Amino acid sequence: MSPARELSEVLPGRITPVEMANMPAIHSPKLSWDGKYVVYCVGTNFRAGDHSTVALWVADTSVENSARQITSGEKNDYAPSFHPSSRMIYFLSDRQKAGGPAKIYRISVDAHLEEGQGISSYEVSPDGNSIAFTATNNSDTKDSQTKEVFKIWREKSGLASLYVADLRHSDETPRVLVSADAHVNSFSWSPDGRAILYRLSDYADEEGDIVFLQNTTPSCVFSAQSLWLRTVTTSTPTHVRYGEDDNTIMILDLRKDSQYAVAIARGLDTAVDVFDANHKPRTIYTTQDDHISGLDVKSVSEGQYRFIVLRSSAVRGEPLEVWSGTADANTIGKATHKLSSHNTWLVRERMPVSRPFHWTSPDGQDVQGVISHPRAAGLKAMPTVVAIHGGPTDRDTLDLTFYFSNWRLFLASQGYLVISPNYRGSIGRGDAFVMAANGGMGTTDWMDIQSMIDQSIAEGLSDPSRISIVGYSQGGFLTAWGVSRPNNIFKAGVDGAGVTDWGMLAATSDVPDLEAALGGGAPWAPEGTPYLRGSPIRDCKNVHTPLLLLHGEEDKRVPVTQAIAFLRGIERVGQTRSKPNLVLYPREDHVFQERAHAEDLFQRLAEHLHFFL
Repeated sequence: MSPARELSEVLPGRITPVEMANMPAIHSPKLSWDGKYVVYCVGTNFRAGDHSTVALWVADTSVENSARQITSGEKNDYAPSFHPSSRMIYFLSDRQKAGGPAKIYRISVDAHLEEGQGISSYEVSPDGNSIAFTATNNSDTKDSQTKEVFKIWREKSGLASLYVADLRHSDETPRVLVSADAHVNSFSWSPDGRAILYRLSDYADEEGDIVFLQNTTPSCVFSAQSLWLRTVTTSTPTHVRYGEDDNTIMILDLRKDSQYAVAIARGLDTAVDVFDANHKPRTIYTTQDDHISGLDVKSVSEGQYRFIVLRSSAVRGEPLEVWSGTADANTIGKATHKLSSHNTWLVRERMPVSRPFHWTSPDGQDVQGVISHPRAAGLKAMPTVVAIHGGPTDRDTLDLTFYFSNWRLFLASQGYLVISPNYRGSIGRGDAFVMAANGGMGTTDWMDIQSMIDQSIAEGLSDPSRISIVGYSQGGFLTAWGVSRPNNIFKAGVDGAGVTDWGMLAATSDVPDLEAALGGGAPWAPEGTPYLRGSPIRDCKNVHTPLLLLHGEEDKRVPVTQAIAFLRGIERVGQTRSKPNLVLYPREDHVFQERAHAEDLFQRLAEHLHFFL
């Protein structure tokens, strides 16, 4: 009997690796300017062939279950937006050549496709008369049949220039606004449509600035994002709001009377505030036992707003769908209309349940997390998986969405109690909480994780003899850290693309300064080797846990050398009787793209835990 069949027979009715690899991905919701329609994308998280395919869907925001598909889904149609004064939808697509350069297309809510200008990113002007876009130089496009003999690192290729085209005269040639020996990284129209603000960088793959204006403490790489303001008369930005005990996660320009909306992470919840021209906020929406993974807001009349949320709830058993709602000057809005039904396959009996979990770390810090489990489980001495999120500036919430790097819900459906701590470094708790990540690897983050395990055991939820640990990226690092702690109790571990040597990572990652900030230093810094303090490779001698390592062979963020080095160290000085198993996935970067690889990863993850736990 094959391991795959054995697993499915032992765990009937669970969410399968095949289903995980074929999950619908709903994203990029955009409201029409009058708030009457929403357009959004539906595809899958992983591709079955050589190229991704995504379809556009449209819904009437006032009519439940009105979502309908308007493009075939045979091509990659993405980044949709509405024209400001018509029902035309603009979007990017590779429909001219699958996997080729994107071009801009347009489609009416009720009409057929028409081809437009070629671009790589775009934005329609507020008055609807013009469209600005960036496009790479034609000379940079290589024939796919030409074999690359050599490659120059950081070569000045793929540089984007900025163009503008008149939508009222489609036969006119677009004007070049910016074309230089530099890359137009991003741009935005001014509210009156008379000017364009753009950002230049030296390279298309610029490592770039790490400190952004929205960092509450600009001098720190890892800091809670907050709202800042720079006026036309001052060169120094000023802090407006947020960051003390929460984090901003999204800013939306409403393009009406200088209004804008801000989404804020507060603990496990998310709130949406709208600001007027005087930068005075009011809350129009907040989550309640659920989570939103996408959002758009429009001002539809004086003091009234229409919003779209991509909402799910593992508390109520609601999978991810598109919802709409309204808010006025006196009340906080509610999502009242469910517009789509993309996840009807996920029946309630198969949905894992989640709830908040609170405890106190040994140093007195109150910490939050999420516990998840099968719907019918009795919460007493359960086999437990500690599933740790990546980032570290991310968080676990009460969502019911399934995606590549979050293994919590998949494992809860396999019959385990899954505990997921929002350890220090996570978002939603303010600046001091996030800043603990700067040079703090393996310190308070691990204190929070270990104390959640201890609390779960103390409450009788977890069987102390049947506990494992898993995670991807930063979660993979914390898995490696956990299994290398002296006298740890883990019966199995799965490390997905995890860091094991912070010094080597700073020297090889595509974001070296960010990794050096986490590790506390870099090999070229004069302070010596402080990064070894938080590097699991230093403690390979303590590893006795059966370990599965999963890694993309082309990973640029956390190169595969991290897994190979850890494997070699364990083989030479570790205590485990079960040799670590390293699985490499060809062609995959840090986030997997190919469906067969994703399916294999989830299959191996489930089998490894099932065998040892």
